[in-house]
Amino acid sequence: MTSFGAFSLPLALSLLVGGVVLLMPSPMATYAILAAIVLGGMPHGGLDLLLARHRFALDTLTATFAFFVGYVTLAAAVVALWISFPTVALVLFLAYSALHFGGDLAENKAIGATFAGLFVLGLPALTDMADTAAIFAILGADGSTIATTLAMAGVGGGIAAALDAKDRLRMIGVMASLAMLSWLVPPLVYFFIYFCGIHAPLHVKRVSRECRMSERAVLKQGLTLALVAAVAMAVAVFLLIPQIGWSDAMMRAVFIGFAALTVPHMLLVDLGPSLAKALERESA
Repeated sequence: MTSFGAFSLPLALSLLVGGVVLLMPSPMATYAILAAIVLGGMPHGGLDLLLARHRFALDTLTATFAFFVGYVTLAAAVVALWISFPTVALVLFLAYSALHFGGDLAENKAIGATFAGLFVLGLPALTDMADTAAIFAILGADGSTIATTLAMAGVGGGIAAALDAKDRLRMIGVMASLAMLSWLVPPLVYFFIYFCGIHAPLHVKRVSRECRMSERAVLKQGLTLALVAAVAMAVAVFLLIPQIGWSDAMMRAVFIGFAALTVPHMLLVDLGPSLAKALERESA
């Protein structure tokens, strides 16, 4: 199981930001935490070009352009699916996010990681069903049904992840800490702390090790793509404001944007090594 220090700097900063947000009046708190999710989480996704160059030797402008076209096409397809079938899109987003996030806690096994990911994502539905369902509804989906189902999946996933873990006591300790966090703070703050304080820093460390670069150098290379994605989300917010207002516009832009970007990001991060090895065998 991947380990992460309870007093690591990113996690400590995320806890501090989350605490400050809790002191803010609504709706300012919602704006602040959504902005923090983008600013704190987007840079780790901006590392995808660096990772792709390392794994697939994108050493020409044509190869880099082809990567961007494929990346953006996949993201656009997710947005189109969300606009047409928001409930289906949200269910799929939660499913592939469970596999992606679960790898932070579980061994590198798809089944074990999915169980752990379901627990991570299901906690807010368990501890604050009404708020979680309201967020899902803002995203255009059947919030109540999905939140209820996610809560049940979280319980089952937690039990299965604990039983599947090699270091069971450690897994239970991490899960108990996350459960306490989810009980203490609202769903959006919980998601921010996990996403920006645990998931993103772990990804930066993995990319740093794989590319044999310092974490600072890795982050510098990721900031450009992160800025482009953040600007795109900001444009989406301003286009949605006249229809649904500031708060709902930010919620949709942030989460649908992350859902869209997570598909190519996850394919590169989780399936990229296998694809790279297959390409090497073909070229040999």
